[in-house]
Amino acid sequence: MISGRLYEYRRMSDQALISYAYNLKGEVEHSTQGEAEWVCPEEEFTRIVLEKLADEGTLDNPSLLYQEGSFGRVKYKITGFSISDPEDRILLATTVYSGELPPRRLVTDEIRSALIRAVNFYKCSCDGLHEKIEPSNTEASDLARRIYEMHDGIDVLHVVLLSDCNTGLGSLDVGETKDGTRVLVDIYGIEKLHRILGVGLSRDDIVLDFEEATGAAWPCLMTTYENADFDAYLTAIPGSILADIYEKYGTRVLELNVRAFLGVQGRQSVNAGLRRTIQEEPTRFIAYNNGIVATADQIDIDQHHNGILTIRALRGLQIVNGGQTTVSLHRARKRDKVPIDSIAVPAKIILVKHGGFDSMVLAVSRYANSQNTIQPADFSANDPFHVAIESLGFKLALHHNSILCHCPRESLRHQHQRGRRQRKPR
Repeated sequence: MISGRLYEYRRMSDQALISYAYNLKGEVEHSTQGEAEWVCPEEEFTRIVLEKLADEGTLDNPSLLYQEGSFGRVKYKITGFSISDPEDRILLATTVYSGELPPRRLVTDEIRSALIRAVNFYKCSCDGLHEKIEPSNTEASDLARRIYEMHDGIDVLHVVLLSDCNTGLGSLDVGETKDGTRVLVDIYGIEKLHRILGVGLSRDDIVLDFEEATGAAWPCLMTTYENADFDAYLTAIPGSILADIYEKYGTRVLELNVRAFLGVQGRQSVNAGLRRTIQEEPTRFIAYNNGIVATADQIDIDQHHNGILTIRALRGLQIVNGGQTTVSLHRARKRDKVPIDSIAVPAKIILVKHGGFDSMVLAVSRYANSQNTIQPADFSANDPFHVAIESLGFKLALHHNSILCHCPRESLRHQHQRGRRQRKPR
């Protein structure tokens, strides 16, 4: 059973895709013809697509940089880049542009060659490529130097392949480089560009595939109401999967989260408490933690004959509450080297079935993050000592100017005021 906003898209004809490809090529030709000097169509295609993906929020501030060459016997090529803040992730773009209409199929060897050359630029930069690049090519030399200087702190190398061809692939996890940097690959062929830029499904590439991640669809409970414009699914997601999602997509998966990440400075902060639970009591994480609230554009559900529901995949995932939990899990595994395989995180997943998605997500995010401030002293309110003192305050009486009075002592803030309001004569 497939539900969500992508259902209508799957019924669209191939003609819509071809029409988008013609329009995109028209943009490239118009830009190249308007220049006084000859402009490489592949470079102009890259510039247009990078700008559009940045405008949609799919890529974070990418810059055009066309650099191709050799370092010893190793060939490299990139067409763009982006460095995250903080500088623990780097994006390198590469492009395969054919200009053919209708779009042809990109063969596996072309994909592999383009990806290898992009990764090679990173590896060569780590080995001192900046010293071999022509001094006049300052932008490429500066990028290679930055990678050389900061590569020990880079956790993720994100390679993006842009193409006007059909690729049939979406994303790959190709493991790690020799220095331990994880390499993630996203392939933006014409079909994916059409979904994101043509149809407007800007979060279409943020996918959590349970079957791929765990080997099986994930059990869940569903709750809904008659004539409701949303469905809600309850489950418990392995902490390792949440860490993987954040490592792959970074803050994009938290774009609709109004709190994002507050930091882990100080042992008294909420995130420091999360870290202690992760490190010291991982099996109690599901009991201590409130979990996450997420929205999705599409949920692929299997309903079995015994009535059990399982989630195959989530598309367009956004964690609107629980960003601190997600980032803390990733940090604990990546920076603190703490195993998180035994951690499960309670999750509520909301699917908006009809229009009003943006307003629904905004409301979910606002209310899920609207909480009264809790002071540290509040956590000890129910300690036996405070409860006993409170009880004595109401039982013992004092004489003051011939007036019998009590000396109440509240264990919870504002408890006395609430009690007076409740006892006030009507």
